[in-house]
Order: sequence, then structure tokens, then C-alpha cells
Amino acid sequence: MKTIHSIILSVIFLGLNCFAQQTSTAQTSTPTATELAQTVRDLYNDSLRFQEDAKLDAALSKAEQALALVPANDVSQTRPALLPHIGTIHDDAKRYEQATPFHQQALELEEKRIGVDNPKLDAYLFWLAGNHINRANFNEAEKVYLRLVQITQNKKGFKQYDLQEPLTALANLYDLQGRLDDTERVVNTLIEIASKPQVIFGVTFDTYASASQSLGAMMLRRGNIKEAIRLHLNAQARLDEQMEKNLKSSNEVGTGLLTRSIKCLERLARLYELDKDESQAKQFAAKAQTLRSRLPVELFNLRRPPSWGQSILSLEAKAHISR
Repeated sequence: MKTIHSIILSVIFLGLNCFAQQTSTAQTSTPTATELAQTVRDLYNDSLRFQEDAKLDAALSKAEQALALVPANDVSQTRPALLPHIGTIHDDAKRYEQATPFHQQALELEEKRIGVDNPKLDAYLFWLAGNHINRANFNEAEKVYLRLVQITQNKKGFKQYDLQEPLTALANLYDLQGRLDDTERVVNTLIEIASKPQVIFGVTFDTYASASQSLGAMMLRRGNIKEAIRLHLNAQARLDEQMEKNLKSSNEVGTGLLTRSIKCLERLARLYELDKDESQAKQFAAKAQTLRSRLPVELFNLRRPPSWGQSILSLEAKAHISR
């Protein structure tokens, strides 16, 4: 499943290709259109690199130069792809109020282009919700997530599995606000969805372990540490089962599965530590370290919008975001 960041990247490049074709049609006698599209592409790539290096002023300058080269009446996806990128630069610089218009304008352009109920609006909605969260505008963020849920349910070929991303974001939002009952309700829905693993293009997506750990975090919030441990043990058993199946089929375990197992073991170690069971805490910490030694390299931590949150709720309650 694509991450929100990778969706934005694909939109950028698809939009630029359309932009080049659109402009080339109007100017067939000169290669300027293709060169212009390449310049926009290069400026975007430079901006992204600067942003990843936390050189935000330089990133903003490159992004603004790229946007200035795109005609205001451009009908491709280039403008609505560049706008949220500029918004995220302002977000990273904690200029949240300045970021808001860019996210809103990008969404409005796409709504006009593809319709207000199109599932392909999800990336723009996620970024806008993230900006609302950064501004502690939780009510507006909740409206965005509920809209995402509705759009997802109404899309052609809808499956319950499709709700996992907006519901996970909604659970993170409620958890952020300390709304335990609402968080637990959403997490229980995720448990129900995850009870039936989905097979997509021959790949099985089993998210039960993640949902179970999130519910365990909720039990810890409520002071029921024994239940939190039980749910995490169930999650680890599920992950162990997946690793065993992988070993039988290919004699290897993917880094993604290894990483999920390591994190679950580390959470178990923390839970036993909180339960004053040092022996079990050390045992699970050792298991996590053993698996960590099997990772080929340190995994790249892909940037995600704050709207999405974590796929698994943290064991510690989150502090409310303030301006």
C-alpha cells in the first residue's frame, strides 16, 4: 500500500508529464516546453533534498521558483502537487498559519478537477488534516477524517480493509486529545477489520498485530497492564506465525516483518518493566536485540504527515499539540 508521501511524489511527476504535454501542444515549434517542465522537475527535486536536510528557506525558495513557472491556468496536476509541498515546508518550519492556504488551495483545485467525492483526494485531505492538528484545530481535523471515511465507503469496489488508513488517523487524533472511549471504539473497529487478512495482488496484508498492540496501549491508558500484556503477546504470536510461514516458503524474513516484530518485543519489554517483572522484561529485550542483529541495514524512516500518526498507538499517552 502506498504511503501518503509516495502518493504525493507520484502526483508531482504525473502532473509534470501532463504539464509538458499540454504546453508542447501549444508550442510545437520549440523544445522550450519540455525544457521548462524539466526545470520545474529539477527545482522540485532540489527543494525536496533541501527539505530533507532541514534547509527550509532554501527548500521554500526552490519550490516557489518551480510554482512560478507553472501557468495559473494550468489544467494538469502540477500546481495542486506543488502547493502541498510548499505547505509542508511551512509546516516543518512551524509556520502553520502560512501553510494552511497552500493545503486548502491544493485541495480546492483537485476538487474542481476530479470532484469532491473522489477517493484520489485522500492525500490532499491527509495533509490538510495534519496542518489542522499542528494548529491544535482538532475539530476541523476530525471533520476531515470523517469525510475521508465517508469518501472511502462510497468508492467503487469498497472493502472494509480500505478504511484502515483514515481510521488509524482518527484513532491517533482521539488519542492525542485523551478521548479514551472514542479511541478505543475506533481501535476495536480496526481489530474487526484486521481479523480477516486481505490478499492484494497475491500479497497478504495482516494488520491484526498492529491493531492488537494499539488496543493494548488503550488498556495501559486505563490502568489494566495485564490485559495490555496479553494483547501484545497475542500480537507477537501473530508476528511469529507470519515469520514461520515466510521461512517455510522462502527461507527468509523481510525487513518489514522483522522490524514489526522487534518493535512488538520492545513494547513487551517495556510493559513487563512497568509491571515490575524484570526477568520477563530482560527476556523480551534480548529477543528484540537478537532480531535487530538480523537487519541488513538501518531502515530509512519515511516521512509521514502528522495527520496519519503512527500505525500503532504509542504506549505512553501523547501530549496535546499546542501552537
